[in-house]
Amino acid sequence: MSRKQSRREIDALMDRLVRENITNAPPLPDKFADVGATPQDGLLSAIQRDQSLVDLLITAEIAEDSPVYKEAVLARAYAHRCKADKLLAADDFERARLHYVKAATTLCGPIPHRATYFNERYLALTSLTPSVVATLSCVGAARCMYHLREYEDALNYLTQVNVLQRHAQLSAGFHAFEWFSFDVSYPDYYRAQILAAKLGYEIYSTIGNTGAAAESKWTETVAWTSLSPTLEKEATKGLKKDSKYMTDRIHAQLHPDPALAHKQIIVAPSLQVRGSWQKLNSHRLSSRMGSAIFVHDGHLYAFGGEKGLEGPYYSELWRINLETMGDWQQLPSYPYADEIISEYTGYRMVVNKKDSKAYLFVGDLELHFFDLKKNHWGRVQTTYKGGKWPYCDGGKNYVMHAIDGKLYVIGGTHFDSPIGTDLLMVLDIEKKAWTRLSGTSIAETASLYRPGPREYACSWVGKGEKKIYIMYGDADRMGAKFAGMPHGGMTTYDYDDLWAWDIEAKTWTKHRITGNQPSKRTEMACVYNPVLDKVFAFGGYSPRVPTYTPEKNEVFKFSYYADTFMLDSDDPSVSSWKHVLTRGFPIYRAQARLFVDEATGKTYLFSGYTNSQFVPGQKHLISRSFSDVWQLRVDIEGGCFEGVNVEEEARTAKAGPWQRCFACGSAGLWKKCGGSCKGKAYFCNAQCLRDGWRAHKESHGCRKL
Repeated sequence: MSRKQSRREIDALMDRLVRENITNAPPLPDKFADVGATPQDGLLSAIQRDQSLVDLLITAEIAEDSPVYKEAVLARAYAHRCKADKLLAADDFERARLHYVKAATTLCGPIPHRATYFNERYLALTSLTPSVVATLSCVGAARCMYHLREYEDALNYLTQVNVLQRHAQLSAGFHAFEWFSFDVSYPDYYRAQILAAKLGYEIYSTIGNTGAAAESKWTETVAWTSLSPTLEKEATKGLKKDSKYMTDRIHAQLHPDPALAHKQIIVAPSLQVRGSWQKLNSHRLSSRMGSAIFVHDGHLYAFGGEKGLEGPYYSELWRINLETMGDWQQLPSYPYADEIISEYTGYRMVVNKKDSKAYLFVGDLELHFFDLKKNHWGRVQTTYKGGKWPYCDGGKNYVMHAIDGKLYVIGGTHFDSPIGTDLLMVLDIEKKAWTRLSGTSIAETASLYRPGPREYACSWVGKGEKKIYIMYGDADRMGAKFAGMPHGGMTTYDYDDLWAWDIEAKTWTKHRITGNQPSKRTEMACVYNPVLDKVFAFGGYSPRVPTYTPEKNEVFKFSYYADTFMLDSDDPSVSSWKHVLTRGFPIYRAQARLFVDEATGKTYLFSGYTNSQFVPGQKHLISRSFSDVWQLRVDIEGGCFEGVNVEEEARTAKAGPWQRCFACGSAGLWKKCGGSCKGKAYFCNAQCLRDGWRAHKESHGCRKL
């Protein structure tokens, strides 16, 4: 056939291919049953065997009213992928990318589809064959983009792989909670997972996002080990499995890694931005975690918290002036101790601007508040007419916002639902009346139309106070198991999703997470800075990604983070995440609190906790909490980056719990200089002190005492 064919001839060709390979094809041999082969695979095999069909399908016109239109579209997409595979094998990345993109967009439309996560076109790919053709084409496109150093586009196409696989599950009728595995006998479904994870590790390693790189490597490990011998043989053909030594080495890196942080440079401006953490001097407040904090009139307020995972608990209220950073001032303590709550951790306080009161929600109809004008505590009785009050014996670890005289409470746990809830409740403060807007007290079934049950989500309110966003968090399956509740399991499930609640429309919308994003985690700090129109995120905890400690040859089945990220605006449907590269950083921690002083536009960090394995010298403790205050400075307009000496920080900034050697740059528990500089520089040994003394003397005016 000539390359220019009439629509009628193309229809006739496709009709013949469909009849020979699908309609009238003989039954598949039993040996293919274990690997999930479908009749459509026969059609694709026929195309793969005939290069003339590949060339023809790439150039031919396909009529939308053709009786075999769907099969023709699939055939064309597959032809583009076959062409791209050969070009990639020849290292022709530019042309291979074009054909991979054409293959993916032929089936999916424009990539990325930014408006929402769920897409009717993806759901219309009603069998695994077209979905797998699309996902493998996305992986191929991302591989080419990586080689061409188009890192942002590469990450967008890798995100598309996860989106398409989730839609494939839904098309197959798999509407379960996300922690349940989707098992299917189709090798290329898993091959796409493994290839995407391998490439994700390479990309994130290249751009310095060690947390996402480790997450990608762990995803690959889990996908590989979950395969049956038959599936593994087909799905991993030609692929190399990492050795235990290699995976241990990868998981020995911290996030950020102190050996790398001071060397990182911007290699992808659309995915990275320079930043700096500055520890602020203040008279120390006793260390604590799980405190409720808020900002009012230039002061940070901190209520409650606990010193460690088993107490002691604090019922105190403190505040500090953010401009002077002087002494912490103690205010009247919580007066209702032991009446309603006895463990003052896991709660939130928010300020209602209409009455200048900071409200504390403890999961009860009795609402507590601190009057910021009168400087005293009070309480008010509220009502709920929606049946039984949905919080049994209190509520914790929720998200709360005050918007236009109303309190919005999302998620969290209570006695009957330790795994977390998907509740969204609103209180009209003036009317003292609660309304349930979404979710249930106990989430028994999964829903496509609202977030899954969770605790410790991070959240922000968008500009104009029209939408509430929630991101990540976890379902405490271990807590549910030990309590004998539904959905229990031996591993806590950490989410990697992002949802928006439209206050006026009263609907949830799921969004993609794009860009150089934080790895999947929970207990992450997050805040929206309305002055900069940026969202910032810091730290957190993974209950799945392991940490390897070479000095003890031990593997801990969790990770703590101290990495920093920025979303380019309040709205994730039009903006992407960037990794904030800082030379120094606070100690790795979870449950930290990010907050903004809207009067100055400055962004701060307070509190949190970490496991003792991440604090050298304190291994006798299970955990350590903090009460330090840091300011984040970012290299954007209004980001307070003026005066930051990046090169100086590369030699002196504290890298988590470690000090940086001024001479060689290594990180460790080094000794500070004993000269007149009062410890502005640290040295790892006497030789480095000799090597770096002259530069230190010139930089800091130090002299021997």
